[in-house]
Amino acid sequence: MATADSNLDETCPPPPEQGISRIDASAVEAAEELREALAQYGIAADVHDGYGLALVSVWVDLIVWCREGQFWWRTG
Repeated sequence: MATADSNLDETCPPPPEQGISRIDASAVEAAEELREALAQYGIAADVHDGYGLALVSVWVDLIVWCREGQFWWRTG
């Protein structure tokens, strides 16, 4: 039987080996900062958090993942 953590590992893409941006904030704080910065440009986004990471949903095919002082994104 899969646990919530193992399901998370299956759905959360791993951060890239290179190009990792480091920030000094919790995942949710970083996600909220990004959401606020996007709002200044008229771009609406939603923040979702849980299990030690946060997601910033920007568009249908663009999600920014925030975890452990890192953020990365995937499209498509």
